[in-house]
Amino acid sequence: MNLLRWPLLATLIMAGSLGLQAPAFAQSSGLTHGEVALDACNQLAEFPNDPDKQTDGVLLTDIKAQAAITACRSAVQAHPNDSKMLFQLGRAYLAAKDQTKALSTFDQAVDKGSVTARVVLARIYYFGLYDVAANYDKSFQLLQNAQAETDADAQYMLGRMYLLGRGVPKDEKTALNWFKKSAEQGDRRSYLNLGIMVWNGEGIAANREQGLAYVQKAVDLGSKSAIDIAKRMSAQLAQSNNAASTSTATNTTTNTVTTTAGATAASTSSNATAQASSAATSAPADPTTEFSGASMDVLNTIAGSGFLGMIIILLVLIALIGYFVPFRLWITAWASGAYVGLLTLVAMRLRRVPPHSIVKARISAVKAGLSIPLDELESHFLAGGNVVDVVNAIISADKANIELTFNRAAAIDLAGRNVLDAVQMSVLPKVIQTPRNAAVAQDGIQLIGVARVTVRTNLDRLVGGAGEETIIARVGEGMVSAIGSAANHKDVLERPDSISKKILANGLDSGSAYEILSIDIADIDVGRNIGAALQIEQANADKQIAQAKAEERRAMAVALEQEMRAKVVESEAQVPQAMADAFRAGRIYGTPA
Repeated sequence: MNLLRWPLLATLIMAGSLGLQAPAFAQSSGLTHGEVALDACNQLAEFPNDPDKQTDGVLLTDIKAQAAITACRSAVQAHPNDSKMLFQLGRAYLAAKDQTKALSTFDQAVDKGSVTARVVLARIYYFGLYDVAANYDKSFQLLQNAQAETDADAQYMLGRMYLLGRGVPKDEKTALNWFKKSAEQGDRRSYLNLGIMVWNGEGIAANREQGLAYVQKAVDLGSKSAIDIAKRMSAQLAQSNNAASTSTATNTTTNTVTTTAGATAASTSSNATAQASSAATSAPADPTTEFSGASMDVLNTIAGSGFLGMIIILLVLIALIGYFVPFRLWITAWASGAYVGLLTLVAMRLRRVPPHSIVKARISAVKAGLSIPLDELESHFLAGGNVVDVVNAIISADKANIELTFNRAAAIDLAGRNVLDAVQMSVLPKVIQTPRNAAVAQDGIQLIGVARVTVRTNLDRLVGGAGEETIIARVGEGMVSAIGSAANHKDVLERPDSISKKILANGLDSGSAYEILSIDIADIDVGRNIGAALQIEQANADKQIAQAKAEERRAMAVALEQEMRAKVVESEAQVPQAMADAFRAGRIYGTPA
């Protein structure tokens, strides 16, 4: 039977693409039209993660859109209540970049009971995929389904929603439970989030060893983003363990110095030094760890020198505490009304997050009347973003009555665009000058123009929107079209604003990162008379054609004349022969006497 299916699939797809019907051929091979359509739709658009898949599945980027749409549409017509076929038809529409039909078809599949369609649709609304605006509330509503909540991807999204307070109130304990459920099904993203939460003590008592184990599990499952996090966690954990060991050794040395003297103090100092060296060598080869171990060796040696050594150790400890516990920054934040806990600042140091940048951004936000969670600022910094620029951009947007959320500003910053410059351009528009564009009016006169385009940033389309080059190209195209449609070049010279009006009417800023405010014709020059030059070239071509035709007619006349002369000569040659024949036949008589 399988040997017959591929020809049937090809026939069905070809027939559907031509608007024909293929049931007769299918039935002649023992398969109904509906069965062939189902098989074709599975072969062309089946979801690789479908638990009930019949094939290996097809990635969205590998779907042959038109063939899949034809096959799956036929399958839906034959089986209108099959939610799987509706979902696969939606995937085919996505491959064809028809988001409207895709979302509508996914909605129909959800109504028919497709759990896979429900989860995929929730994912589209959560992450804002395929040019669809993010909608956390709608995503959360889609996931309120008993079957959907057993899906690992759905559990991960629910965990993110509760962790960040998207679509639901923030609840770290609930987020932790959802991440655990998803991780149990092997989701590496959930292992990574679970490890970070356990490490930081979010929704549960902090446990660094267990947090590192979760992150390492994410690395084992192939998470590239977890590799660097696991390395940093390992280094910090080793540093903490080493610091604890060396602290114990220092306390022992200090007590011995205060109760004994001379050789006993030197002996105790040597033992403590040996313990510190052993702890340092057992930790991973991290530069910070090695430096700390070496420093403690020096301090232990100093401790054996008596009271002066104790003073030196005390000063060093004060310096270390001053570094890890930024009291001045804590006081500054408290005095500014942007309080940050002292332990939070210490935790930032341990996470290698610069407290100064985070606190500076938080103070600016609080003074501007904005509420931005501290966790969001830290997360953006760890993702490689510029926290200060993002906050300053949000403040500038707020003062200019421009709606700009932290998530959107962070996305713009992580996309590689300067979000502060973008906001400033929204307030103070930018002028872009086009190169010289040449076009020909209908009367044949060439006009060469230069335009100045005033644009401002469209923050909603800044991520993924076209840049300045696209605006310049579209304006140039519009200038050529406007000049080319003018009946007379003098009309354009008298009313250059007609070019601007025609260009603006075309909506050239569609899909770009900018909004066009005005287009002004800065300069327009008259070039060559292209129409006259073309007419001259046409006249020369017509002349050459006429000359060629005349020469042809002359040659034909000469040939005809030569042919006629040949016939005359031939006729003259036949006269004597005819006369001789007449004499012999007695048809010519002599004249009377």
